[in-house]
Amino acid sequence: MATAVSLILEHLRDDGGLQGKDIANIVAVSPAAVSRWPSGKATPDLRTQTVIAELRYVVDRLVDSTRRTKRGLAACETSASEE
Repeated sequence: MATAVSLILEHLRDDGGLQGKDIANIVAVSPAAVSRWPSGKATPDLRTQTVIAELRYVVDRLVDSTRRTKRGLAACETSASEE
């Protein structure tokens, strides 16, 4: 069964393009510690979980912004080609 932490880490990797070592640097733990979290062999402490949640929020905002920008550019290109 996937834990909440493992799902967030997967999201950060897939949508945010972050690797385990990137996440480790951001939350100030070893890459080995990050690699143990998805399997449930270890869990991050509360402070680290808070930082991970904040990181997910930032990644979500960046992904949303990028998608809106791409849609806006596509709309501009479409209207320009219609003129």
